[in-house]
Amino acid sequence: MGNETMNKNIENINRYLKAVVLPEHTSHQHRQQLRREVLEEIERKQTMSVRVRSWKVAAVIAVVIGAGALATTVGLKVRKLYFRGTEPDGTYIFSTEPETVDTGDGRTLTRMRMVKSKLNPNQTVEQKIKDLEEVELLRQQDTSRELLSVVETEVKGELQPRTFRFKYTLADGREITIGEGDPDTQDRQRSLTEAQEEELTSLLRTDEYVTIGFEKKEFRGRMFSFERNRFVLSDGTEVIWSVGRPSEDSQSEVKTIVKDAKEAEQILNDKREIAILRQQDKRQLIGIDELVANGKLDRRVLVYQYQLSDGRTKDLREGTGGNYILNSKQRQEWIQSRDAGSGENLDTYEEKVEGRIFVFKRHRFVLGDGTEIIWSPGTLKDGQ
Repeated sequence: MGNETMNKNIENINRYLKAVVLPEHTSHQHRQQLRREVLEEIERKQTMSVRVRSWKVAAVIAVVIGAGALATTVGLKVRKLYFRGTEPDGTYIFSTEPETVDTGDGRTLTRMRMVKSKLNPNQTVEQKIKDLEEVELLRQQDTSRELLSVVETEVKGELQPRTFRFKYTLADGREITIGEGDPDTQDRQRSLTEAQEEELTSLLRTDEYVTIGFEKKEFRGRMFSFERNRFVLSDGTEVIWSVGRPSEDSQSEVKTIVKDAKEAEQILNDKREIAILRQQDKRQLIGIDELVANGKLDRRVLVYQYQLSDGRTKDLREGTGGNYILNSKQRQEWIQSRDAGSGENLDTYEEKVEGRIFVFKRHRFVLGDGTEIIWSPGTLKDGQ
């Protein structure tokens, strides 16, 4: 197949699907890391914001499938993947050859599966293809995979194609996380234009949305709790982005639901103003929160204070990096221990950050599985 034809196929499929599933999160700072994963997959060519640019996150493999081309289609054989090139950011592109199939009702469909992924360290293109083809077989057999999260998007009240996020366990024990379309919603039309999708991504990155409610739904025999977030695009289009995570991972979360229209508008206005202040770096660092697990940095969060135009101040936590070693159960256990004040008080130390001196107090916790945690909250030294 010629490059011109392949480029056209890639362009068409890119236009069809840019959605990727949002993984579960257990805290505001973790939300920042997960939002980075979403932005990397939805908008790879756009520059990351300063507050997440340096984060090191696990690679997310996004399986992009054109309409009528879902790999979960009954009877689909595993087709060979071919390396097609790389994107400017180093992402590798793989795809099958286009295939025309008879739907059985007098229609024919041309389908082609495309996969975009970055290679792991020391991984070759051949090994990546082998892994992805093994995932394809597991998908068809519906084995060795776990549904981690679900994303539903509504545009003007109309549900768009739904996306899943699965974790696959390969024969050698390695795990791969992949976002893929729900075959039950593949025939639904996508209402957003490319420009609207880009704006939605920007709003997501700057927190310009309001949580309006929660609901539970069952998928694959498991209950998922959905957080419904409302976005309003510049042309007035209302978008509801609902992120569903296993209910057992959401039981301890405390959320604020905004139902009053005036309150929702005020919150959005505040977030827009904060986004501008952040871009102009008109903010003041007032606190630091660092967590170390088994001697390695789990995460580091900076607390900034923003002065709004009406005189109010807002304090926001913004992640700067980490390895996110703790899983959701470990993190929840640590939070409960921290809130109960059951940690062991250690020493204190000083550190200069962004021109200001902070005093850190170290606290030691040991989880039930033996994981050692050192929590070091930093506050401004007196007189600053």
